[in-house]
Amino acid sequence: MTAKFAMSLMDDIDHPELVLFCEDDYAGTLIDALINQEDPDLGRRVEILAVGAASTVTTLGSLAAAGRLPGVSLGVLDADQRAQDGCVVLPGSQAPEKEVFDALDEAAWETVARRLDVRAGELLQAVDDARQIDNHHAWTRRVAEHLGPRVRTDRVWEAIAAVWAKDAVDPQERASFVNSIQQHLAIQS
Repeated sequence: MTAKFAMSLMDDIDHPELVLFCEDDYAGTLIDALINQEDPDLGRRVEILAVGAASTVTTLGSLAAAGRLPGVSLGVLDADQRAQDGCVVLPGSQAPEKEVFDALDEAAWETVARRLDVRAGELLQAVDDARQIDNHHAWTRRVAEHLGPRVRTDRVWEAIAAVWAKDAVDPQERASFVNSIQQHLAIQS
């Protein structure tokens, strides 16, 4: 147990032992879902920060690997990027939205529908409609819009991410991703 983790337990204020840099909140949600599926306690020990473009994540990862940042950090690149010094890569081979939407089958979408408390047919129609848009960054928002005002975009993405992390990602790939974070944390402890 590190001093920062002990402080987190004592004063109910998070003192992250490791900062994970990622491109955007969508990637951050996937990272969180993978961690929660594999090692829920790890989620209390890390902070996930969306910092912008892959080049920014790569730069921060490189600085972290060289010990040039004030805390312990690690970059997490989207699956459509190559591994770099000081960075790990999300499972898959595509941008987060494409990866997740492609990976979920009809049964998984039905699970997402239950999480969102909407009819599966309505969700599947919304997904089909969203995928007609060239800009994959807009897919989740389009799904939420199709489902109506009671379903926020963030809620849709969190449900999709949770189902993806549990049911679509290969368990060995998920374990390997989370293990790389755990190992980085262990080296620094």
